[in-house]
Amino acid sequence: MVKSHGSSLIGMASSPTQRVCVIGAGIAGLVTAKVLREDGFDIVVLEKEATIGGVWAASRTYPGLRTNNPRESYAFSDHPYPATADAFPTAEQVRAYLKSINPLDKAGAYAIQGQGDKIVQTIAGSYTNVVGMPAAETLDMLLAAGVLRSWP
Repeated sequence: MVKSHGSSLIGMASSPTQRVCVIGAGIAGLVTAKVLREDGFDIVVLEKEATIGGVWAASRTYPGLRTNNPRESYAFSDHPYPATADAFPTAEQVRAYLKSINPLDKAGAYAIQGQGDKIVQTIAGSYTNVVGMPAAETLDMLLAAGVLRSWP
């Protein structure tokens, strides 16, 4: 059973149908989604920007920006940076790395992430319905968890 306590989740998924919504697809959101998925939760990640990466998104970085951590400490433990990446990766290398991890694998029966996004030209209607979790259900979850107090 999952119990909500503030913004943290306590416990393991009792069935693979338990859903968790992660807000933000920056480094922390992607790590959280990956770990919760491995623990058996059905995950949806909501991101307001057009791309993943949070502070590493191209619109938020500047030329010459690098991590202040070595690549070994700024990577998923089961997915290291490529050997060609700098010891302190550039913003471009961080973005390429994040695109390579594909932390949620397939969403529903479709894979729009990774190389799959190269063949999708447009989505008519709700993206969340296409990948398996309707936006209305997400809204209900946010209201039930107290993240949103009301909806017009």
